[in-house]
Amino acid sequence: MDKWLLIATMVLSCSAMEAAAAAAEQAMTGSTDGNQFLVCRKEKVTGTRIPETVCRYQSEMKDDRENARRYLRDSARINARGSSKRSGTIKH
Repeated sequence: MDKWLLIATMVLSCSAMEAAAAAAEQAMTGSTDGNQFLVCRKEKVTGTRIPETVCRYQSEMKDDRENARRYLRDSARINARGSSKRSGTIKH
């Protein structure tokens, strides 16, 4: 019984690895999902010299850019308002 369980586990894990490899290959080639392209690129990770492959859809990348711009614009607006209220002295 254990022998058949081991064989079944090996077959299932091999098919899962093949499916994962096929999905990774499809993602790396920039294949489409609907009208969106999946873009994969290597990004540097702080604390290691080994880059990490990150795959995202173009719409996600666009949303991230818009959110970053909005954050910078809003923080600049808040800082500009706050700097006019300061008297120039630092209180501790």
